[in-house]
Amino acid sequence: MLETELQIPRETAIDLARADQSGIIKCFTSWKDWADPESGDWYDWRSLAPTLGCRLEHYRDRSNSWYLAPEDGSRPIAEALRAAYYSEPPARPYATIGSSMGGYGAMLVGALSGADFVLAIGPQTILGMQALKEVRAIRFVEDFERLDANIRTARYRDIIPVMRKARRTLFVSICGKNNNIDVDHLNRIKNEPNALCFWLDGSDHENTARRCKELKILQYLYGYFLSLDGRRADSRDLAINILRNYPNLSLAF
Repeated sequence: MLETELQIPRETAIDLARADQSGIIKCFTSWKDWADPESGDWYDWRSLAPTLGCRLEHYRDRSNSWYLAPEDGSRPIAEALRAAYYSEPPARPYATIGSSMGGYGAMLVGALSGADFVLAIGPQTILGMQALKEVRAIRFVEDFERLDANIRTARYRDIIPVMRKARRTLFVSICGKNNNIDVDHLNRIKNEPNALCFWLDGSDHENTARRCKELKILQYLYGYFLSLDGRRADSRDLAINILRNYPNLSLAF
């Protein structure tokens, strides 16, 4: 049900201070039909490995259940990944990244396992038929019905309570304003104290991840956290620097 692929790059394409240290980024794909590695699709994060100088772990939820399906027949995939992370000496900086369904997976796993930061691109932030009360999610109705039917536990259907328990994790979320569903999901979390949310000009759900890759936003964030040397991130300082470096991003107020 869960596919895993590990990558340790042999060289770095950009200069990162202390890029040889044991940082780790867990990457979560969206729907399997949009994550074909042979197509070079922008929902597949493995192409980033040579540009980061750290270990990348690549995950796919083949059941398309937002990483909530039971792994090992009992606990959700996200909990299994948390246990796996803590079974070894923690790697820092530690980040998670994903888009759409993968963005939800990145937020959930990052929160549960204490990531330094999460980069969630156009993520859903509430799942199941309950989501229809808060967001315009018409395109997901059939998927949410299937999720409710197959995943009985109500845990983790709303990302906000999980974020509030992960106060040391910074959640950076980016979406385009051209998609009403993405706007609704981002508006739900933008006022959380550990959330830093941005609009990407001229983007919609299908191309925001590709544009974030082209802008090398993950590389910038990873380099920023690497420079902190274990200190806690200052979200205001990070926001100012992101806006300075990426004028096509604007803060979501």
